[in-house]
Amino acid sequence: MSSISDNALFGAVITFTMLFMVFLPLTAHSQEVGIYGSGGFSGNEFLSSPFGAGIDLTLTPVSFIGVRIGLHQQHNRFSQNRTVCDMYWPQFSNCEGESVNNSTRLRTGSLLLILRAPLPFNLQAEAGGGYSLSRVNLDAQTESGRGTGQFVPEGDEQRGHLIHAGVSRTELLGFPLQVFAEYSLHFIEFSGCVTDVAIPFCGDETFSNIKVGLRYRL
Repeated sequence: MSSISDNALFGAVITFTMLFMVFLPLTAHSQEVGIYGSGGFSGNEFLSSPFGAGIDLTLTPVSFIGVRIGLHQQHNRFSQNRTVCDMYWPQFSNCEGESVNNSTRLRTGSLLLILRAPLPFNLQAEAGGGYSLSRVNLDAQTESGRGTGQFVPEGDEQRGHLIHAGVSRTELLGFPLQVFAEYSLHFIEFSGCVTDVAIPFCGDETFSNIKVGLRYRL
């Protein structure tokens, strides 16, 4: 029953997003395309200090409220010493310590509701929140070429939600160009919880990100 409900919910989100992309631009007060760079941190050692970039499309039916669709990709690389084995299940076999180079990629699609308020000196405050779907990939290279025994839910969508606040300068050098800075919290519920194996992505994780970029008003 839970699987059916999850599939129905995911289908409803996709359907709503498609309708939104088709019909809302016809009545939008303005449309903005943005690009940005990001840096962040979290308590997960495999995504402890991710950096990345993203793009987004913002549609505002009125000047103070809007909807934003975004794509964000983050990377994290680090090395560690860990125990590597020939076999991890049903029992450990021929284990020894090795240096492991880890490369993690987190890709996120988001749908956000945003609120805006004007500030003096052509500045604008913004806050909002919404839902996200993410995918995580981990590439762990060992000295011997053996696997690390870590279970990663690759190919599965990890559901989450975002909240953010930021400020932008609305007119840059007389052009409809914004420069902005935002702080966001991204809460992801990772589904990679499996017994008897190393689990780098299991349960709830919170990611803090700072984004700086440009948006162009169409």
